[in-house]
Amino acid sequence: MNEDMKKEAMTSLQKQGSNITKQTTLQRIKGLIGNDQVKEKFNEVLRDKAPAFVASITSLVSSSDNFEGVDANTIMQSAMIAATLDLPINPNLGFAYIVPYAGKAQFQMGWKGFVQLALRTGQYRLLNAVEVYEGELISRNKITGELVLDVEKRTSDKIIGYVSFFRLTSGFEKTLFMTIAEMEKHAKRYSQTYKSSKDYVVKQSKWTTDFDAMALKTVIKLILSKYGILSVELRTAIEADQAVVEEKDGQITYDYVDNAEDAEIVEEKPEPNKEAQELFDPSNEMAVEFWVAKILECPNESWTKFKKDHKADFEMFTGEDEEKIKKVISDKDKS
Repeated sequence: MNEDMKKEAMTSLQKQGSNITKQTTLQRIKGLIGNDQVKEKFNEVLRDKAPAFVASITSLVSSSDNFEGVDANTIMQSAMIAATLDLPINPNLGFAYIVPYAGKAQFQMGWKGFVQLALRTGQYRLLNAVEVYEGELISRNKITGELVLDVEKRTSDKIIGYVSFFRLTSGFEKTLFMTIAEMEKHAKRYSQTYKSSKDYVVKQSKWTTDFDAMALKTVIKLILSKYGILSVELRTAIEADQAVVEEKDGQITYDYVDNAEDAEIVEEKPEPNKEAQELFDPSNEMAVEFWVAKILECPNESWTKFKKDHKADFEMFTGEDEEKIKKVISDKDKS
């Protein structure tokens, strides 16, 4: 057998092996979906939408060779997170993704998914993220973070940064802007694949294949996790994002195999007054609205501890602001 024939035979065997692996993964997914307990879980979470969502799982796995050899259980756990958040996993929609990585599946949020969950809370009047092009940025307030943009001043299609913005129904608003350089630094700090010394690994990173989408998600995620009002769904989304989701001894665990950012955000515990300090000055009405929103958001079962933990924050206000805070606290005590 000559060298060409050997290579052809090896290629044929590799393809057969890949097909067997892929079929095994797909068959395992179908087997899990057919399990009565799994069916019950999806039906409990999605009700009449369960059949269509379950069908989208098999469609996703069968449509991509990237799922070859991926742990079927991690695919299903990621799908269950998406189902719990009521977000579709069709990658063309951009709400949530199931992404193969190192033989397991990661759950990943899209920036549209974060926007969707935030709007569901009823606390956000506006929430958006956009690219900023060369020439559009007129000024940037270093203290407040506010930007002045003029799309008519755009001079090229070169993106110079990304900005996210939200305004709560209470009136509190926040802007977060990151330059391309800041975003690159962020990506290389938190993504093992993107900062790899191996070119073929870097090319597989979502930061390489879809930098803009990852950047928009980053500014949305950071502004929500640091300044926003977080529902249970949003907290789950932030915690599960870019994690391999597994169930061990009845407990859901998150393993950030490629990205340690999520664990850092979830575990971050601000020092007293830190959040208020980030709002620049106690006399600033933004600070008042921020704490009013935080008080109203706090679940009743957590209110006593929250009030104790932030006693110093509430006491920093004077005059009309102090009266406003006291009234909201009093109303909360009665609820």
